[in-house]
Amino acid sequence: MFLNTLITKSTYFKNFKSYRVPLIGESSIRFSVVDRLYTNNVAYSFPHKEFLYFKGKTNETVNQIRRDFNELLEDKLFMGNQIEEYKLSYNTQIILKPIVYMAFEKLLETIGFFIPKKTVKRSLPLIDTPLDDDFIIQLNEDIFILRGIKYMLEIRPSGRALLWLDIYSPAYNISEKRRISPREIREAGLMDHYYELATLKPKDRYDLICKVLDMICQEQETLKLNFPDGDFILFEKKLLYLEIPEIGG
Repeated sequence: MFLNTLITKSTYFKNFKSYRVPLIGESSIRFSVVDRLYTNNVAYSFPHKEFLYFKGKTNETVNQIRRDFNELLEDKLFMGNQIEEYKLSYNTQIILKPIVYMAFEKLLETIGFFIPKKTVKRSLPLIDTPLDDDFIIQLNEDIFILRGIKYMLEIRPSGRALLWLDIYSPAYNISEKRRISPREIREAGLMDHYYELATLKPKDRYDLICKVLDMICQEQETLKLNFPDGDFILFEKKLLYLEIPEIGG
């Protein structure tokens, strides 16, 4: 039985090189820093306690913060001058996982998906991308079924990681640019048609996951996640196989 799971080629997360710099301020401001660094592909970062942990070029990261948040550095945001190298691992996965998720989400954006909500690990295809009908299915003039990707990262004590993938199929109103609820689908008289098109048989789900793998691996034999400091990690491009022993005999 295949699991919808990829495994890293090496134990990257025994000691995953990163950096940290003191950054103290309101949570909303610190996460604005995180978003700006991500958007500009300068660093993938996460604020924890009194530090900002990041994977990026050190000088470029600090200079970006000073340039973009200069007006706040006087009284609402404090950034120290000392940048430290810091090793992330299984024991610090509260910091590690958000940074790795950013590398994966940046890849998803390059192949035509968007992340509706950063705190929920799901992505949806952009309507105006050249994805085929397997991913964007029209119900009526305004409502489409979007084949999205659900994903979850699992860091193992060994330093390896598992990336779990699955397909989900929400209804989406393109004129209002939002997902619509089952109640709204029912009120539109589309519930039966929605279930008919949205429900995937096991073989169809497997085939679609394989197609997703081809997309995110960009026709290579591994899934490569790049970080702004030039580092990268590789996942095997094959789903894990679970052998179930026969009982009896």
